[in-house]
Amino acid sequence: DAVVIHARQFAEDEIKRNNLKSIGPDAYRQILQQYDLLHRPIWIVCEKSIVESAHIQTLARISTKPAKIVTGRDQYDAMCILTRAKTLLLSYSSTFSQIAAVLAGPSATVHYPMMSKKRPKDTISVPGWKYHLISENSTILQFDVPQNYIKFGKNV
Repeated sequence: DAVVIHARQFAEDEIKRNNLKSIGPDAYRQILQQYDLLHRPIWIVCEKSIVESAHIQTLARISTKPAKIVTGRDQYDAMCILTRAKTLLLSYSSTFSQIAAVLAGPSATVHYPMMSKKRPKDTISVPGWKYHLISENSTILQFDVPQNYIKFGKNV
């Protein structure tokens, strides 16, 4: 019944090379609120190295009940946790997130935040996923962007 958020911290060189922007915790809160998910338990799956970061700690407090932060023993364990989720909020431009969501199957509800309708380099189009357009200050500009308005490079 938990909503599972995958939080990924990109390395500085990845951010510069791919022109990535950070999506703040407020964007995730807005998605949870829009879809009436704030009352459900929230799990945050992330790397051990970022558990104490301000981003993760703020994200853990977006609901009235603190979220459970889960790192897993390693990346394979984290992948297994993500693939078992029934409701997923993916990390922006994370191939790892997207692979986990695809493996979770068509019955999983998947929310994918994006900074532009002109897709990030590694974004895939999956029927049934909910794509949300987010501004650079983490405000939702549009929920449920129709897939035909997004310029994808790959389809699943």
